[in-house]
Amino acid sequence: MKKVLIGLGITVGIIGVILVTVGMYVGTMGPEIHVQYGHEVKDRFLDTIRELDLLEDGEELKYFYSDAIVDIKGGMYMLTDRNLILYVEDWNPPAVILPYSQLQAVGADFSESFFRDTYLRVVDAEDTPWTFPVSSDMDRDHEFHDFLEERIAEEGIYSE
Repeated sequence: MKKVLIGLGITVGIIGVILVTVGMYVGTMGPEIHVQYGHEVKDRFLDTIRELDLLEDGEELKYFYSDAIVDIKGGMYMLTDRNLILYVEDWNPPAVILPYSQLQAVGADFSESFFRDTYLRVVDAEDTPWTFPVSSDMDRDHEFHDFLEERIAEEGIYSE
């Protein structure tokens, strides 16, 4: 019986060490779990964004969110001074760059839960709807939405 308990203790200990190691790796290498301001985005993620040619010369990143675990190519959503940029590696094509002048409307299903993302919806000039997540953490989903709504009001298809 003593050997079984020792074996069980060692097994639980090894599993614990593995879980802590994986958690540390994801926490260190992965993107933040909240919407970030452009100046907060880590250089290695900015390098990926540049490599994918998602930003125009001189374009300023305002808000960034990735729902990916480690590799932001799995899903990233950005607002710049010029465009709404959606990138999901599994889409065809993976990059959708929507100038504010080509957007009609924005809607939101805001989440009050830390565990669920808010979902934003936009409609482009061709009446194509686009839905994407942004984290509800720190209420930056509201900031992201409000910035997008203001830009569409200023530059969008139905702006005054």
